[in-house]
Amino acid sequence: MRIATNIVSGLALAGCQQIFDLQAPRGLDARVEGDGIDASIDGPKMIKDAIFMDAPDAPPAATDCPATYTVTRTGSTSLYRFTAATSWLSAAQQCAADSVSGSTKHTHLAVIGDETERVFLVGFDTINNNIFWLGISDRQTEGSFIGVTQENTGGYPPPAGNPPWGLSQPTGGVTEDCVATLATAKFQDADCAASMPAMCECDDFANDPTRY
Repeated sequence: MRIATNIVSGLALAGCQQIFDLQAPRGLDARVEGDGIDASIDGPKMIKDAIFMDAPDAPPAATDCPATYTVTRTGSTSLYRFTAATSWLSAAQQCAADSVSGSTKHTHLAVIGDETERVFLVGFDTINNNIFWLGISDRQTEGSFIGVTQENTGGYPPPAGNPPWGLSQPTGGVTEDCVATLATAKFQDADCAASMPAMCECDDFANDPTRY
């Protein structure tokens, strides 16, 4: 008992000396011959380990975009994902609902801003025959195709009859107000109630339902 008491007292003293920077031997050497005990104990280290052992790791920082957005494009901070086949409006709602609370990033149907982005997305799609919904429509004003966000696309897509519109596209009509890609990788206006996969995008621009 006396040996154990001395060791504990030595540990406490050594720890205090280490903490308060007192000048004292750094090690406590307890050796007892004849009873099988022969241990060299570093008191300050044991006290320090006892104080800081099993400290919980800091929680991981929340990612800006949902983990399901895994498609990346070189030179862009946007991330993308596909949805299952659904109507255009349902796809718009699904994409918008993906946004991470408190994040500075936003999710929405993909708004293609230029030819580089269009070529990338249709080139990436190998499972939907290049046919999927985009975040562009003329639901607000017939013939005026705009994105579902406030992103400035510089007038892209261009007026009807110009690339990337497909042959004779957009065809117009009361229900064909929503833009999708064709198997040729060009744009078409389609019936918004039609069911097809959709491309969601995560970037700096929030979904704006007033634009559709």
